[in-house]
Amino acid sequence: MSSILEGELAELVTDALTDANVPRDIVVTRTLPGNPYDPDGGSGGTADYVGKGWVENYADADRDGALIGISDVRVIILTTTIAIAPSEADSVTVGGETYQVINAARDASGALYELQARR
Repeated sequence: MSSILEGELAELVTDALTDANVPRDIVVTRTLPGNPYDPDGGSGGTADYVGKGWVENYADADRDGALIGISDVRVIILTTTIAIAPSEADSVTVGGETYQVINAARDASGALYELQARR
């Protein structure tokens, strides 16, 4: 079931942040499955999905070294700007820095994806 907050609210959040020049280009890279019938075990390659968002640092108090590592960052992606829902199998590139997605979730409003990402 989708949230009553999806759609219009997500568009309003995207418009407001874009007007304030907050979002940057973000590329989510997904590894595609290979062909199981390929005798060489051929890889399916990768696909890039471009969206808009930003990177935030975790507070020092949140970095416990186990769940949130020293090099972890929070990557926020506006849901209306990307064609996929990012997952833990993806990597994400922002400003020339590439991170592995450790955890991916959609916020309650449906306007943002929040990724825990690690270098």
